[in-house]
Amino acid sequence: MTHSFWWLLVDGLAVYRLTVLVVKDTITNPLRELAQRPWQREARKIAPRVPSTRGARWWLSELSTCPWCVSVWIACGVVALTRLAPGAWQYAALVLACSALAGFLSER
Repeated sequence: MTHSFWWLLVDGLAVYRLTVLVVKDTITNPLRELAQRPWQREARKIAPRVPSTRGARWWLSELSTCPWCVSVWIACGVVALTRLAPGAWQYAALVLACSALAGFLSER
């Protein structure tokens, strides 16, 4: 696989689509709720203690809802896949890029 502007664009669209999948799509809503449940339970306690903004619970909650946070980690995975398994990733990236374009156009 040669690295060119077009493959950078395809990978960028794949990162966008995967980020939307993790952060916004209803199909992954149960996973987001699972990641946020401990944080929400602690925030609803009757005690006046404010939930900590540190630790694994907070990190998972933030990671599952912040598009900027999620996209960085997904981009790291995409770069690794582009380097380690370019043949397999190339087809997956094309599918995700087409899905991103279709989704973007259907919202307009």
